[in-house]
Amino acid sequence: MAIGGLVIGVDPAMETTAVESLRQVSGLSLGVRRGGRWSAVLETTNAAQWRQAEDTLLAIPGVVDIEVACIHYDEDVA
Repeated sequence: MAIGGLVIGVDPAMETTAVESLRQVSGLSLGVRRGGRWSAVLETTNAAQWRQAEDTLLAIPGVVDIEVACIHYDEDVA
């Protein structure tokens, strides 16, 4: 299991579209917005799924960057 805190940078010109798409990502919970940056929590079942989720987030139009603020990874938890 991997649970992490993210800061997601969003292009202000595409914020509505980007946020709507982010809300559809499985395992992602959006927090608060500060400027063009959103806090979020991402929960996945393993490290491979975490990497795939990062790629998915970066492919969303309007998402300009992702910072991983913290991550807890435990392979023994299913």
